Amino acid sequence: EIDLLPALYYNKERKNFVNYTKSYLSISEYFFTRADYPQIKSIKDLEGKTLALIRDYEIIDWVKTNYPAITVLEKKTILDCLKSIESGESDAFIGDNPSTTYNIEKNLVSNVKLNSVVEQRRPVRIYMGVKKGYLFKE
Repeated sequence: EIDLLPALYYNKERKNFVNYTKSYLSISEYFFTRADYPQIKSIKDLEGKTLALIRDYEIIDWVKTNYPAITVLEKKTILDCLKSIESGESDAFIGDNPSTTYNIEKNLVSNVKLNSVVEQRRPVRIYMGVKKGYLFKE
């Protein structure tokens, strides 16, 4: 249905239907938590806790493979993840600063803060994705 995605993380499964451009941006990802949550120094601090992540994002496989002691709660959107923090359903969410901060401000999400950077995934490369069958020059 989509011909071009302007900002996409690399994922091996997507290679079946997406041609990736060269990476054009690297970003950091952050832990977002309730305002009173202690500082997260490492993702291992979330072992035995619940981490909200967006359904079908590649980070889910990364967390499940590398940190099986963390419970992953899959949500549909960033806003759903943030609401799960507010309600206490999850302890944290991993997201980029621009998209997550935008959702916090636009939807007047309260009691959620940027806690710390996810050092174990720093930096993450961003690509454009073009539907297979379309030609483009790298």
